[in-house]
Amino acid sequence: MGRTHVNMGIPLYRLKEAQARLTATLDERLNSEVFTWRYYWNTVRRCKLYDFAQHVWTDFDGRITSQPMVQGR
Repeated sequence: MGRTHVNMGIPLYRLKEAQARLTATLDERLNSEVFTWRYYWNTVRRCKLYDFAQHVWTDFDGRITSQPMVQGR
């Protein structure tokens, strides 16, 4: 996966506003995805908990479901 999800709880009707604010703040560091229901449900299925020690997303059983999010790891 290798991407950070800022907040999957942002309501769909606020995505454009959130995107604009992030773009203004993060510029070239921002990697955005075109919203599709397939992408959304795949993300919800894979990304349950964030392990800050390892910088990875895990499922509820602690299995890693993404690559480390910190550069240089």
